[in-house]
Amino acid sequence: MGRKILVTESQLRYIIENIGRIDEQVVVPSDVFKKYVGTYDLHDLPNDIKNYDPSKGYIRIDGGNEFLANGRSNSLKNLLIQNMVKKLGLNSFDENNIKIEKTEVLGPGNENQYVVGSLYGSMSKPPQTQDEYPFQIWYNFYDIGGIPHIIITKRGKGLLPYKSERNVEIDNTYLRNLKSVGDNNVIVVKQKHPETIRYAALLPITKDMGYIAWKNGILYFDDEDKYNNVRNYISNFTDGDPEITKNNAQTRYIKTSGGGGNYMIGTEGGLKNTIIYGKDKGKEIIIKRHIVGKEGSIPGETKEGSKEEWFKFGDIKLDQNFFEDNMISLLPNTYDKIFGEIKKIIFQKTRGDVGFKEETIKIKVSIKGFASSDNATNRLPKGVEKPDHTYGNRVPVDKWIKVS
Repeated sequence: MGRKILVTESQLRYIIENIGRIDEQVVVPSDVFKKYVGTYDLHDLPNDIKNYDPSKGYIRIDGGNEFLANGRSNSLKNLLIQNMVKKLGLNSFDENNIKIEKTEVLGPGNENQYVVGSLYGSMSKPPQTQDEYPFQIWYNFYDIGGIPHIIITKRGKGLLPYKSERNVEIDNTYLRNLKSVGDNNVIVVKQKHPETIRYAALLPITKDMGYIAWKNGILYFDDEDKYNNVRNYISNFTDGDPEITKNNAQTRYIKTSGGGGNYMIGTEGGLKNTIIYGKDKGKEIIIKRHIVGKEGSIPGETKEGSKEEWFKFGDIKLDQNFFEDNMISLLPNTYDKIFGEIKKIIFQKTRGDVGFKEETIKIKVSIKGFASSDNATNRLPKGVEKPDHTYGNRVPVDKWIKVS
């Protein structure tokens, strides 16, 4: 004779009502759906759940929140693994390109239920041949910290280069006519040698003035107006007329006072000077003189491709609108939104530099999942027919409840 099993009346009624429905959750009235009957530890559930009667109310699951955060993180991970190549046209993307960095339970409230995917990209440039830049300015520039400077030699500008043969410092005397310069960007330098002291006033030619590149004493422009503006600026402070060639597309100051590098401030290898007026007054700097054309020019040369370097593209954030309460699957109607946001992030990075080619892009994703401290439960959200998980085989489908 078999062993007798004793059950309560309510348990018997539950068994009778649910015979043949072992894979279905229990439908309960709204008052039961809202009724809390107990808390179960996630790790003890496989045994404890056997004595739970879902027709009495819902349970809270201690440790369930972190399970949900991890499950949602994996949902995003799997979606990206399956679709990144197809949706974005990448050469490859698999589980080696993505990892779940961490999961964490935060404070209460829906705002603390979200998953963040951080996109990191590597884009390498193939070797490129530069275009011919149509406009050029030649000047034996004075290089200070990588920025080309001109020296003031125009009479009437007050601060012409000066050499003190007797090694006498005349800082204050030299600066008396400073107002005649009429440009707030001017810096005045003093260069001391054992037998002589030299003074000069210099002005920076900065990149925002419009040139594309500069090398070996040549400024390159692709815009005629910006070329003319810089040329006029240099002429305003330079004694002597430049040589204009190539149908006005090339202006050479290398035979003028200053532009010819004939004032001995700095050297090709660099020489120490002290700023006595202007930005960084009192600072010691190195001034290098550039000789036009000594090492060739930029147009037409081939630049090396860039090395692979990883940097952050941006984040996608999936909040509570991407998941149902107590569920871990991404809502199907959010897929296009996710990939649309990823495309937008990548587009912003790649289109900003036309030298990058889409086929050279590599993507990695780091995922962090967060859950609120509000109780994880076995209640199905409205409109959801079946749970998409069982808390790791701890809460069977027939132990979930939904409202009638």
